This record gives sequence, structure tokens and C-alpha cells, in this order.
Amino acid sequence: MAQTNRSVVSMVDSLSHELENLDPRERRELLMQMVRLLAATPGTHLQIGSGVSDRAEENRAVALCEWALDAGATESEQLLKVDMRPGAIQIAKTREATGRSLITNGFLGADLIHVPAGEGFAPHTHPGDHLLFVVGGRGTITAAGEILETTPGLVYMVDGAQPHAVGAITDHVLLSVGVAHQPLDSANRQELRPFEDLLTDDGHIVCRICGIKAGSGDELRAAGCSHGPVVFGPTGA
Repeated sequence: MAQTNRSVVSMVDSLSHELENLDPRERRELLMQMVRLLAATPGTHLQIGSGVSDRAEENRAVALCEWALDAGATESEQLLKVDMRPGAIQIAKTREATGRSLITNGFLGADLIHVPAGEGFAPHTHPGDHLLFVVGGRGTITAAGEILETTPGLVYMVDGAQPHAVGAITDHVLLSVGVAHQPLDSANRQELRPFEDLLTDDGHIVCRICGIKAGSGDELRAAGCSHGPVVFGPTGA
């Protein structure tokens, strides 16, 4: 099993740069083909992170990982308790974002991410695509010239090749599911991009929360918008 997982990770790493150079539609189709291939490959097993459930050993073909606690149910609603505390792993190329590795097969994986209020992910791209389920707090997602608010109960998808930034208005928790999955502390998980890559083709950005339109991050802040993407590298530069 260990050898299989090492092979999967090696394959993902070797394809990362090639995926970035593909047309988004071609890249997505290649990723889906790889997912189907991995699912059909004997001996490919899931690895479980620190969110492992006590039930995980019931069936070696199925990996179970607890990311929230059952808080009971009514006739029409299921309630969950989500841990809003920072994770144990510092996320690469961020200043304060942390996380908890949940589950992965080396290609498809999930993590629980915590972003403190006022912090975020600088503009970046990924080697693959991902889904982000908002499970706690208020945040922002910025891409293609727009800053949008994200709240619990929302799920959003970002094409990996699309420059985007994630911010936290309050302490913010996300369940991230992605391909090609990279460890939280891997430098390959994201590639930082200049702020200008978030602007529209005509060089503008608009905050859909406060309605302010500007031509740069500095101009946005000067106009009174507090929702713009936090711009920093791994050392806060």
C-alpha cells in the first residue's frame, strides 16, 4: 500500500507543471480521467489524517474520517458541531492559515482549513481544481475582478488555473476537497500570483459586499473597503 501511495504522489508531482500549461477544459478532462483510473486501480487505498474516526478499521476498503460532530437532529434538520479552533499544520505560503489533514489517496483529498479574522490566502493558483464548503464564519472569495462574501452553508468551486484569493472577515473554517491533492504544508499546493491577476481585463475590481469599485488594492482600501484580499507571502512580505 505504501508503495502504491508513493507512486500516486510521484505521478501527481510530475504532472503538476504540465497541468498548469493545459487549456482549463483539457486539464479538467485529464484530471477526471485520472480519478476514474485511480478508482479502478487495485491496491489504491485512502490515507487518513488526524481527523480519523474510531470506526475507520471496520472495513479496510473504506476509510472513514470525522470532520464534524453529530449535534443531534430535528424532524427536518441535521445539526453538526464544527471545530473552529486553528489546526495543527501551518499552510504553506500563508501567514496565519492552518489546517487539519483529513483524508487522501494521494490524488483526491480533503482538509479542514482555518483562517483567522483579517487574514487570508494571497492571490494564487493551484495545480488542480477544488471545492470549498464553508462550514464556519464569514469570508471572501475574490476572482475575475469581484470580491464575493462566503457564509456557512455555501459551497464554491474555483478552477485551479484561475487566479483567486480567499479572505476571512471573521474566523473562517472551510472544508476543502481537491484534485490533484497536495499536503497542507507543501509548497506545491499553491503558486502565488500578483494582485493584478485578480482584476478584470479592463483593470478593475469591485467589492460586492460594500459596492466599492477600484483599480488596485491600495485604491480599494483608500476608498474604505475592508473586504479586499490580504496580500502577503510566507513571511508576511
